Amino acid sequence: MHDLRRTAVRDFPEVGVDEGTIMLLCDWKTRSVFDRYNIINQDRLAAAVATRFNGTVAAQSEGSPAAPDLVSSSPV
Repeated sequence: MHDLRRTAVRDFPEVGVDEGTIMLLCDWKTRSVFDRYNIINQDRLAAAVATRFNGTVAAQSEGSPAAPDLVSSSPV
């Protein structure tokens, strides 16, 4: 059951299921439980950023540079 919940959090948003509905389906009462199961995949995060800023998702090949860090450690 644990693995199915993690799969639901990962896959349902991609097909348009909202977070509230996912929480109901998995019988979660609080947002913190949803967040605990919602592990961020760095490849998907990089693809989302590429889609947002480039309009396309480019596949990363062996010779291409790594995706830039998305969070800066320098003060603003």
